[in-house]
Amino acid sequence: MKIDRVKFLTTLVILLVCINLTTLATIWLTRPAKSMGFDLPDGPKQFIIEKLHFNEEQIQAFDTLRKEHFEEMQGLRKQIYESKEDLYNQIKSDRVDTTIMFASIANIGRFEEKAERITMEHFRKVRQLCNDEQKQQFDLVISDVIKRIMLPPHHGQQQMHTPGSKPMLP
Repeated sequence: MKIDRVKFLTTLVILLVCINLTTLATIWLTRPAKSMGFDLPDGPKQFIIEKLHFNEEQIQAFDTLRKEHFEEMQGLRKQIYESKEDLYNQIKSDRVDTTIMFASIANIGRFEEKAERITMEHFRKVRQLCNDEQKQQFDLVISDVIKRIMLPPHHGQQQMHTPGSKPMLP
């Protein structure tokens, strides 16, 4: 009887981990720029440009940084998506392969960690574009930008789409 109870609890924990990951991914992926508190067409981009009063040269450099950041993040999003596919494909099986499950979860964690490092470095480079006065303003608004980016979506808002991108969950 103890073995059945252990199997049941293990299955329950696995199911709860999957539900939590799905919930977090849904929250993260369904935030359009407007739900982030940016009432501007380009969301955070336009907010930063306006708050820091970037000149044309800074705007061009900022656009280049954003493009590089986007390209790096696209590769990571693809890796996260594939790892999540491997993870959630385990639901289709009567017996969960815990090796695949734990490896997929570990991969997702590594890719998410890398994404945070890349984003941190991106914002450090944006700050380097600033003159001394703009750096002071950047230091004041960056936490606001990050908070707005991390806000959960408001009920009833549309999901944000990036042309050519896949949703994170199958």
